Amino acid sequence: MNFKKWIAKFVNLQTPYGDLARDVKADNNFIDSNDVEEIEYYMIQKNACIDCINVLHQAHTEYQEDYNN
Repeated sequence: MNFKKWIAKFVNLQTPYGDLARDVKADNNFIDSNDVEEIEYYMIQKNACIDCINVLHQAHTEYQEDYNN
């Protein structure tokens, strides 16, 4: 499972992960990468705030723990 699909499970939660999941869902061009640096670069290009980038890193760490990527 890629990160984009993994984060989607949080879309209905009112949490930082949920916020990220909704942002990913709303962006039809969000990349299908599992590489946190590539995702971060993409998000920075889309003017994501530092809090969003921090949530990305927290979520990606949990994603890696779930899937040993």
